[in-house]
Amino acid sequence: MNQRDYDNARNIKVVIDGKEFVGRYIVKGQTIKVSSSYGEKATQIGGSKPEMIAEHLLTEIISKNHN
Repeated sequence: MNQRDYDNARNIKVVIDGKEFVGRYIVKGQTIKVSSSYGEKATQIGGSKPEMIAEHLLTEIISKNHN
């Protein structure tokens, strides 16, 4: 995410195994991008709510990159 995107991003959090993880997401057109200290991931929005997709992507990022 560049600085302009980061300034317009929304906060998101998920709880995994009782631990809270935070990230930020931004929607551009039909693409959503989630960033956290554990990595980034993007996908197409489709018909789902961006918040739900952001939570799912953040969970994937954390599950893949957190020890």
